[in-house]
Amino acid sequence: MEVFNEIKKLNYANPPEIRNTDDWNKTVQEVKTLIEKSADKSVLANEPSEFTLESTKLPENRFYSDINSAHLECFFKKGNIDYLVVFFSGARSRPDGKLAPYPSFSSWSWYKHVNASILCIDDPMYKTYPEMVIGWYYGNDKEDYRYDTALLIKKISDLLGVPNNHIVLYGRSGGGTAAVAVSDYIEGSLVCSINAQIDLQKYSYYADQFAQYPKIDIYTSEVFKKRNDFAGIIKRHPENIYLMITNIFSQSDAERSIAYYLKNFNVQAKYGITSDSNFFSWIYSAWGISNAHDSFDSVSLFKIIFEIIIAVSNGVSAEDANILAETANAFWFERFNHLIKRNNYEKEISKLNKQISDMNNEDIFLKEQIDKLNRKFSIRFIRFLKKLFKKA
Repeated sequence: MEVFNEIKKLNYANPPEIRNTDDWNKTVQEVKTLIEKSADKSVLANEPSEFTLESTKLPENRFYSDINSAHLECFFKKGNIDYLVVFFSGARSRPDGKLAPYPSFSSWSWYKHVNASILCIDDPMYKTYPEMVIGWYYGNDKEDYRYDTALLIKKISDLLGVPNNHIVLYGRSGGGTAAVAVSDYIEGSLVCSINAQIDLQKYSYYADQFAQYPKIDIYTSEVFKKRNDFAGIIKRHPENIYLMITNIFSQSDAERSIAYYLKNFNVQAKYGITSDSNFFSWIYSAWGISNAHDSFDSVSLFKIIFEIIIAVSNGVSAEDANILAETANAFWFERFNHLIKRNNYEKEISKLNKQISDMNNEDIFLKEQIDKLNRKFSIRFIRFLKKLFKKA
């Protein structure tokens, strides 16, 4: 029953009351308000306050911490249950080739949907190296920013009264890599990582651009290899739980991460969840709009994932956790299929609109040419008449 009591804290199973059922239109609006919860964007615009490891009060929504040489830009929202979810940022690359603005806070708005406390920490590497695309919260050969980040997380969890085994370190792509790395310094923590770069030296594009900033030869540096020995981190922290989620439709993740897990852990490549002690591998499938690697979770999927990681941390087996994972996998696949279809539909609409616009522009051009010809014809005809009358 303990696991059910923990999951009940999330309050997902308590349906909110629909007060108005007499007027259908008002009922629809009320239900939409319950579903479409909007976060207050103004909280991100606030000037960040300073929070230190000596602070005795929880920080405001926007704050920063300077720990050793790491500058940590953060967003925080206190919840009403004893869980703290920490969201880590991934790569700053964007489809248009530009870098995401700094700071950016992954999933900050989800506080509207979750009653746990939310802490978003942007990668301090982007402050130290403003042109860097991905930093993995690494630091340099002398200082480990992951350790500095862990100090901040533990300070806030202490002020909240949240035990280590209720700290969820959560990230996607490079943020997932950081989540595993930071767990090395928080004993008993829960880690959820989606499509993380795990075997870093095999991600040559990211690895090579990373290396040029802290000037690290990642292929020979023993410090880099030790700090990024993720199988070693997982194995030497049996009190931690690691839920590593991978999209098998993403070639880069399937060929690197899944191969790494099969090599280092006693798990099988199964559609769903398999486990080896404190390590849980979850394979899902979703085609991407631009890249399957980026077929990450939504709020709805996050809620299921949150339930699953709480369940397995309370002793639920991988087989039983698959009851939820199977539903999540089906929704994950269908969700992105729908998004792809909508994207293709929008492209077709945009194409048709352009064709109509071009046709309208061509029609305007033709009308202008006809008007010019008519004016020329009128002028010539008048001249002809004048000449005709003169001869007469």
